Amino acid sequence: MGKKSRHKKLFDQSAKPETLSEPEQGLLRQKRVRWHLIILSLILITGFFLRLYYINSDAKEKQQFFPGDGIGVGNTEMLGWDGVRYDWIATNVIEGKGYGYKAGQPDAWRPPGYPFFLIAVYSLFGKNYYTVRVIQVILSTLTILFSYLITTRIGGKSSGLGAALICALYHDAVVFPLLYYSETLFMFLISGLIYMLINFNISDNKPWTKWAYPAVVGTIGGYATLVRPIYLLGYPFLIAGVMWYYRFSALIIKKIVVMTIMMVLVLTPWCVRNSKIKGKPSFISTNGGLNLAMGFCENAKGYFIPEQQRFTPEEQAIIAAQGYGAAVRQYILSNPLKSFGLYIKKIGIQIFKPGRRHNVIRFSNFSIPMLAYFPLTLLLFLGGLIASFFGRRHRFGVVYGYLAGYILMNAFFFYMGDRHRIPLLPVYAVFGGYLISVVYRIMRMRLPGR
Repeated sequence: MGKKSRHKKLFDQSAKPETLSEPEQGLLRQKRVRWHLIILSLILITGFFLRLYYINSDAKEKQQFFPGDGIGVGNTEMLGWDGVRYDWIATNVIEGKGYGYKAGQPDAWRPPGYPFFLIAVYSLFGKNYYTVRVIQVILSTLTILFSYLITTRIGGKSSGLGAALICALYHDAVVFPLLYYSETLFMFLISGLIYMLINFNISDNKPWTKWAYPAVVGTIGGYATLVRPIYLLGYPFLIAGVMWYYRFSALIIKKIVVMTIMMVLVLTPWCVRNSKIKGKPSFISTNGGLNLAMGFCENAKGYFIPEQQRFTPEEQAIIAAQGYGAAVRQYILSNPLKSFGLYIKKIGIQIFKPGRRHNVIRFSNFSIPMLAYFPLTLLLFLGGLIASFFGRRHRFGVVYGYLAGYILMNAFFFYMGDRHRIPLLPVYAVFGGYLISVVYRIMRMRLPGR
């Protein structure tokens, strides 16, 4: 049989490899792998260049995407409101003036993980905002790859390609590498951690790697907590998901213990440092309790409240005398049902509220549509989540655990906004990719001759 005839046969009978000879089946597998890698490469390249384009776009275009984030308002470098403060901290540390907003005045307001990242970049390459952004573009692109690897392991290669496409084109993931915000770094760490957790037994064949692997995962998890403490708050849910994924294996439980010990070892020095500064036991960061108070107060709406509207005069008096925590305690104890209602409302906002951002990337003469959260990404996520219940649910155990922990803890400790959804992208993409794969398989089954 000639080469052209053989390839035609492969094309015609690709849906029924059992009808091919063994050499032809091998050739078919190679052909499928080759096309699969080509498609994945195109998705990764597209995601990378969209992100790179945006950090090089003009100031006017950037301001359109981030109204209210401090872009261009007393912030000529367009770092964002939080980003300016992270830059202050990193600069003070580099100059030997201590960890804090103000030189020589150490504080514990912000978690140190993202400033540590900036300090590392500044130390290696000098203080260059563009260099930081390019590195964040690379991290965001690697998040696309991790999402593909996670979803492929759970639902197959077609699912993985769907997840990668969602990550590559998700609007906020494309534009956030511009900002000095922790979301891009945190997404990269989280996607890497989830991938490592679904491969927790990969090193069991060698005694030393059996325990070294969970130690490494725990170390990365400790750093992810220093970037955003919400990781530790949702950790019990994640562990429950890991145990379900591995069917409550005794060996996995031992590995979880090793992982947890390493996390504690990573976090302890910073907690000790903060406790010395504050003169009382303190966690990774305080944020003054402001985010928690904005979510549980008389004027709370579940989302951001302008400064002049946040608290009643009575609450302001309590805050001035005892701090935000005291005001939150009094409000919750005095209004338990209303507080619970606010908590449920914040969960709903986190999942269902449409975003306020534009959803195109503009080039000089045309625009490229991005994936908006509402409604497309939301529908893909919810559809894939429902579809996952009808398969082997334990395969999604780790992803379920992270999803539940993040949503439930985030809704309690923070007010809700667009930014709070971004760290869920690797999970949304898993379920979205899985749904795309399920729909694709159903369509193939319904095609004539299949």
